Amino acid sequence: MIDPRLLRDDPESVVTALARRGIGRADVERVVELERRRRDTIAEVEGLRAEQNARSRAIGTAPPNQRPQLIAAAAELKEPLRLAEDELAELTGQVEELLAAVPNLPHPHAPDGAEADSVELRRVGEPPRFDFAPRDHVDLMVAGGALD
Repeated sequence: MIDPRLLRDDPESVVTALARRGIGRADVERVVELERRRRDTIAEVEGLRAEQNARSRAIGTAPPNQRPQLIAAAAELKEPLRLAEDELAELTGQVEELLAAVPNLPHPHAPDGAEADSVELRRVGEPPRFDFAPRDHVDLMVAGGALD
């Protein structure tokens, strides 16, 4: 997975590198925008939590006649905090999903194009030759009862 900091700090170099692999600018810009919104939401959640903690601490030190108002004031933050945390979870999921779909950046000396356009530089040894038809690992696991 590509580092979100790299996208955030130098999106143009990422766009340029991914363009060599056929990935469009819009994909990267969408990740950058969602990551920005995610970071803003993190700050909002942390601010709400800090405010809620400060109000809760004030309840313990307040005179008994002021406590009901302070409890109500602290409870006012419960719903906005829950909404912000839900939004943060949604944004985090979207960012992780998009980042997982972004391929690694190609080496500067790699040829442009998809993986099929790669050039073999050297081969070490000979590929093994079997006197049977090799089977896919999924077929072997199903046959062995490890998958159903």
